[in-house]
Amino acid sequence: MCDIQYDDRHYGKPDELNELLDYLGLSDKVRFWGTNDNGDEIKDEKSNAGRPWQVIVSKEYFSPHIISVGIEKVCINSPSLVVTDPTIIVATSPPTSYAEDTKGSSHAKGRIPWLVAIETTGGKVVINGGSKTFSDASIYG
Repeated sequence: MCDIQYDDRHYGKPDELNELLDYLGLSDKVRFWGTNDNGDEIKDEKSNAGRPWQVIVSKEYFSPHIISVGIEKVCINSPSLVVTDPTIIVATSPPTSYAEDTKGSSHAKGRIPWLVAIETTGGKVVINGGSKTFSDASIYG
């Protein structure tokens, strides 16, 4: 799990997360977009819980997978994943979403991957763009 990169650069370090993916031998399939100086965040003006960065993802944006069984809807606050192997995608954002970097530029639109699952010879790895997906904290706003 990771987090989006806020302007203060305290969270969501894409360079460091991608180094971990390199170490695990997975960077040929998935990477976090951006750098430690300019990460991103998935936003949606239509499908949200009160704020564009509180993106609502309903079950139609999940692929059949053991980790998505029974999910009806989640609220994500996530960076985007750059996926070169579409078979590992478990969930995307809605088609009305876009990814915006810390400088305010949009670089991706549509169904943006934020959750993937990979089986390797060493085990199973799940990469989730936003740690808040698993939080029981109230959504503010």
